[in-house]
Amino acid sequence: MVLSEIGEQVKEITLNIEKAYSTIILDSFVVMPNHVHLLLLFVGGSKNPSTSRVIQQWKGIATKKIGFPAWQEGYYDNILFTAEEYRRAKEYIQTNVKRWEHDQFNPKSANQQEANP
Repeated sequence: MVLSEIGEQVKEITLNIEKAYSTIILDSFVVMPNHVHLLLLFVGGSKNPSTSRVIQQWKGIATKKIGFPAWQEGYYDNILFTAEEYRRAKEYIQTNVKRWEHDQFNPKSANQQEANP
């Protein structure tokens, strides 16, 4: 996946999450053309910021950097309770780029053309 200029800026901002929050580990992430996946580990116990605060600030910084709001309202989060859930989520993130070719939102995908004739 070759990132656009905006994608590179979002990647840079994402890599700075750990600098902004000492109690968060950025375990895995991928910037896709139409979405981003983050796997964040909150290791500070009661000192952790809320997920909504982290995402709100991350989106806000990205919006300022790229010059316009590129985000849908809200976000989808999932708390992983087991090692298996964690493994599957991490594998999904790490292999997401390989699935882009068949993504319904990829303008070059046969699936997209079938979904939107």
